[in-house]
Formats: sequence, C-alpha cells, structure tokens
Amino acid sequence: MSTMLGQYIGTFSVSGSDKEVRERQMEAQLEHMRNAQERRPVQLIISAMGVKVILPENNNVFMEHSLKRIWYATCDPDYRQFSFLAREPKTSAEVQYCHAFVTHTADQAEELISLIGEAFKSTYSEQKEKEPKVEQQQQQQQQQQPKKQPTFHELIEQQVLQQQAKFREIEQEAQTALQQTLTQIATPTPFSERAQTRMEERRRQSEDLSAAASTIAARRDWAKHEIQRVKHAQQSPDRGNSNSSNSSTSNSPASNPNRRSEIPTRQSTPKTSPFKRNSVPPQVADLSVKTVWL
Repeated sequence: MSTMLGQYIGTFSVSGSDKEVRERQMEAQLEHMRNAQERRPVQLIISAMGVKVILPENNNVFMEHSLKRIWYATCDPDYRQFSFLAREPKTSAEVQYCHAFVTHTADQAEELISLIGEAFKSTYSEQKEKEPKVEQQQQQQQQQQPKKQPTFHELIEQQVLQQQAKFREIEQEAQTALQQTLTQIATPTPFSERAQTRMEERRRQSEDLSAAASTIAARRDWAKHEIQRVKHAQQSPDRGNSNSSNSSTSNSPASNPNRRSEIPTRQSTPKTSPFKRNSVPPQVADLSVKTVWL
C-alpha cells in the first residue's frame, strides 16, 4: 500500500464502447483542465484492493474504487496530471467516469502510474493462482517457454473484456427470464378459461336484460298511447251531449214566453254519464227533444 498527497481537480464522464474513442475524449478534457483553479487537497492510497481518496482535513473517504472497476489510467508529467477511468457500481459498462488529480512534482505523477500498474500485476497473479490446477499446469508449461510479460494496458484490456463478457451474460439471463415470464402470462390456464366463461355469461345476461328493458319501455309507451286514445274517445260523446242540450234550450217555450205550447212538454231526462248505470243514452235524449218541438 502506497500513500501520496495531491490535489483533486474534477471528474467528467466518458462514454463509448471503443477504447481509442474513450482515450481521445479523456485527452481532450484533461487538456482543458490543465489550468483548473478549483483544487482540493486529497490523499491518494493505492493498494491491491484499489484506489482510495481521503480528505486530509477530516480523514473522510472522498471516493473509493476497486481495481476491477478501473479501466484505464494515464499521467501527463509536463503538467503533473494523474487520472484514471473507472466505472460506477451497478451502471452500464459503456459509461465510465474520469477522475483527475494534480501532484506536486512530475515524478509523483509517474510514480502513481507505476503503483497502479504493480497493483494490477499483483492482482492478476493472485487470480491466476486461484484458477484450477489444470490451468495452472498449462500456465507453467507456457512459462517455461520464453514469453513477454503483459503490459499495463494489456492487463486493463483483459479486465475490460472479462467485464464485458460478464455484462452480456447478465443481460442474456435477464432477457431469457423476461421471455419466460411473458410466455407464462400468455399461456391460458384453467382459472383464466373459467373467468373468461363467466365474463361471457355476464355479457349475455346483460344483453338479455337490456333487450327486456327495451321491450318493457316499448309496451309502456304503447299503453300510454292507448290510454290517451280511450280518454279522447270518452270526451267526444260528452261534447255531443252538451251541444244537443244547448239546441233544445233555445227552442223551448221558456225562451219564447209569447208562444203557447199545445202539446204538454215532456220532462227531459237528466243528463248523466253514458257509462253510469240506468242512464239514458245521449242519442235517445236528443231524439226525444226533437220530437217534442218539431
């Protein structure tokens, strides 16, 4: 574990699946940050576990990244810049964040790069020791032959490929699980068939009730029409009786006192309702009046 003082100057996001594109984005952004005015004193701790940044004034952890999340690291000795590219936990592999720092001397910036490279090599060696014995034997056979040691960037590329492969596996598993769930939802079950049958029965019952209600409404309208027609028919004879009574009154002796009746007047039958029991029909009453006075 190594500790070094420096100054934090900022963080920016870098996106893209191509390594060269990400490197050009980092270089362009770091060039704009060479004369950054806002700087914060920090303490960098680099170990096999990763990179930890601590605030000296209160010893609080400002940021911490494990080596498996660090994808790239670089330095610019001319401007004493040191930076590394890391992925945030539970985020996409195509989006990383570059954290930039400034050291007191150019040698310190180069030393930080060397420390990260050694941490990656030691971690890589530990991972190789944990692999199965068959792979260890293959590695021993390969080590007996002259072989060039992997560089820092090659180690990082291996880490990137492994993380991308793992991310694709997780995404494939999620898609498979989603497809299975959709298939289960689309597959009819006995319960869903019974529910659908009940819904169809309720729909038919609702249609029958609507048809019955329409029939009842039509019959009600017909009944109202018939009642109005009967009332109108009942009122017509009453109007005829009233007209006949008026005509008989005008021709009676009472209306002409100078005229003497030679035939005794016949007491007119009182007008009653044509529907009342023992009543004289209006037609008979009219004939009796006319017989007396003609």
